[in-house]
Parts: sequence; structure tokens; C-alpha cells
Amino acid sequence: LEIDSEGNPWVCAAGGVMKLKPGTGEYTFYSSITAASPGVSGSYYGLSIDGRDNVWFTMITKDRVGVVDAKTGEVSEIFLGKESFGGTRIPTFEASSSVAPPNQKGPRKLRADRRGNSVWVPEFIAGKLAKIDIDTHEVTEYPLPFRYTKPYAVGVDKSHMVWVVGLNSDHIYKFNPFNERWTAYRIPALGMDMRHVEVDNSTTPPTIWTAYFKSNKLVRLQFR
Repeated sequence: LEIDSEGNPWVCAAGGVMKLKPGTGEYTFYSSITAASPGVSGSYYGLSIDGRDNVWFTMITKDRVGVVDAKTGEVSEIFLGKESFGGTRIPTFEASSSVAPPNQKGPRKLRADRRGNSVWVPEFIAGKLAKIDIDTHEVTEYPLPFRYTKPYAVGVDKSHMVWVVGLNSDHIYKFNPFNERWTAYRIPALGMDMRHVEVDNSTTPPTIWTAYFKSNKLVRLQFR
């Protein structure tokens, strides 16, 4: 769930995204262009709002990011594309939310930089971070420092730094979009399975929060 500049909550729903007007209780549904297959859970997964109030959402099983235009309400989508694997194309089969052929991307909990012009998407299957330009919809991908990280969620701080956590790597990652370099921060635990990341911009430098899915703990990353 995210809230736009007018105070309207937005959520992912089966088939697209919904907006609620709290004053009237009215829901507005925006259908995705590409439909997810019936019975595939978790297809519509992450949602974020950029600085222009455009709404971005991921479709895990279809390798697509949907966009709702804030001014017109028109829905468009960005296809993250297929990769070759071992020099050949993998025949497409219907992916689930957590199992897919190695040429798929599996976008999960994306985050827009509300102070910039980029949307950042963790590609769960591909092990990459994707940047989408909100003006041109151009996609640029950056591999994570370690293979099999399974990047799950993204946060963006007030300095435009991008923070990434994943299932299989006991690190919190910072990506600097200006020099395109990664910094990995080792957490003091093993096998913790991190699926959420939040940035506290009230501190300088910003403070990063995440959670250990496997041990029922919150984690705070602070900088002197």
C-alpha cells in the first residue's frame, strides 16, 4: 500500500491496482494490460508512487511493470524482457510467483525515487536491480554483487541511494546510481531471509530498517 499526494491509498489487486478515496469510500480499479494467468498467486505484487503521482506496479509471473498515469488514468506497461541462457532461448512455460525459468526476471517490491526520475525494481529471478526512467521508460539492469541473492525489496533514500535486500544473501546492499557501484553490508546473522526494507530520512545519514523473516527480529543499520 502507498498513498498519493492527495491522500488516496493505492493497493495491488487481482487484475491490476485500486485507488480508494477516503472521503467518499469510492474505489477505482485500474486493470493491467497483460492479464495474469488464473490461479497464479502473487502475480500483482509490488506498488510504488513516483514524484508525479504516477503509480507503478509489478507483475511477477509476466515480467512486466504496469504504470497508471496520474493525469489521465491511462494504464501502460513495460516489459522487462527475456534473456538468453547458455546461448539459447529457454522455451517459455507459465511461471509461478517463486519458480520460473532462468531467462525470466520476476520483479517484486519496487520503489520509486520521489525526488528523482527513476523507479527501481528488484528482479528476483534474474538477480539484478533494474532502473526504469519515468520519462522514457528505458530499462537499465545492474547485477547484484553476489549470485543467487534473490533480491526482494528496494528502498530509496533522500540522497538517491538505492537499498536492496534479498532472501538468500545475508547482506544489505547500497547501490549508488551516480557511479553505478555497490556497497555490501554484512548482517550479524545467517539465513535470515529479508523481504522488506524501509528508509528513515529524518536522520543524517539516513537509517535503514529491515526485518529477519526467519528469526522474528527488526534490524537497524546506522551510520556514524
